[in-house]
This record gives sequence, C-alpha cells and structure tokens, in this order.
Amino acid sequence: MNPLTFYYLEQNNGPGLAGNTFFSIEFGYSFQSKHIYSEILIDDFQVDNKTKIDLEPNEIGMLVGFEYSGESFFFSAEGVGITNRTYKTGDQREWALHRNLPLGYEIGSDLGRINMLCRVYLDQKWHIDFEGDLIHKGEGGLDVPWDTPWMDDDVTLVTGYSESFPTGTVEVKSVFSVSAMRHWTRWNWFEIGLSYENIKNADHFLGDDESTLTLTTSVAWALDYYLSFK
Repeated sequence: MNPLTFYYLEQNNGPGLAGNTFFSIEFGYSFQSKHIYSEILIDDFQVDNKTKIDLEPNEIGMLVGFEYSGESFFFSAEGVGITNRTYKTGDQREWALHRNLPLGYEIGSDLGRINMLCRVYLDQKWHIDFEGDLIHKGEGGLDVPWDTPWMDDDVTLVTGYSESFPTGTVEVKSVFSVSAMRHWTRWNWFEIGLSYENIKNADHFLGDDESTLTLTTSVAWALDYYLSFK
C-alpha cells in the first residue's frame, strides 16, 4: 500500500488542506557483514520552463551510506547533499518542524556532509569511537525566510536562474572526536569524549574562522526501566 495515497486524497478532499508533499525512494543491500544504503528525497522538482515560476531550483536531497561490522569493530561512512529550500514552502505553517527541530535531516538543508565513524569494541562492556565530520553549510536553511529570487524583474525565461550549491558564503565545519563508553546494560552507561572543531567562515562571514576543543561527559541510568519492568 502506498501511504502517499492517503495524504494526497486528504489534501484534495479539503477544502483548505493544501500542504507540502514529499516523495522519497530508499535503497538498501546487505551482503555478508556489509550494508550499502541510499535515499532520494524529492520535495519539489521542475519538469519544464514554461513560466517564470518554473525557474524555481529543484528542492531535493540524497543520502548514500556504507556500513561494515567486524568481530570487534564497526565502521560507517555516509554522504548527504540537500539543496536550498528543501522542507520549505511560501507558507511557513507548512515547514516541516517539530519543537523547532527539522523533521527531515537533523541539521536542515542547503548543505553537503560527509561523516565517518569507527567503533572499536575492547570487550563486552567497553568501546571507543573515532568520528570525523565535514559539513559545508550554505546560507539557506530552516532559519531563513522563504524567498523567490527567480521572480525578480531582471530574471527571464531567456536568462534563466541558477544557484550555487551550497548557496552564498559557505560555512565549512570539520569535527574530529574520540570517546570511550562503559555500559552495564543498554539503559545504563557512562561516556567521556574529546572533540576538536574547526570552522571556516563562521556564521557565513567570509574569513571569520574559529576553533574549539571540547571535553564532554555523559551518564545514563534509567531507573524507569527497573520501576516498570523489574
């Protein structure tokens, strides 16, 4: 059964139920202890250029990932690209938000990201994570008002309209971290980590660079589990 069928009929049986519909296709293939996966998200896609409104850039996203599980370690690599204005429309009430967090990708849109994680299991109780994150973030996103520059007077069907990806002054963030976790059960654990973060063009100001070194600790001890199930 196609879940989009229900949403589409609900929209069109209105009145006044117009909304922003997303289409996505997911792929996955597992072999031995490896897993390759991908997802294509289509928010808005222009097929023809008959009127100026058709010059709106495509709002799409793509994710590609690879996972490998060995006897004592786990490795994953994931790449993501999401164009500007994805998850958004001219009506801000339709923006896909929940408690001011995006329902879609965790850090919004107008970005490219590569993440790599290597987890080494020392024994059944201890593991160490080594993680690298590279994020190219454009000036768009879910905290930026909706705009329609393709409708400006100096834009025509002859001149066309295009945007760089990511848009504007790109903030480049690289994060390298190492952390160790000791867990007793899936509900009870302790973690300590050290991370180094370097940002170029911070907050999209050209030449404004900064770096930080952060020490973090986390503890989880779920008493609710014992009260409810023990």
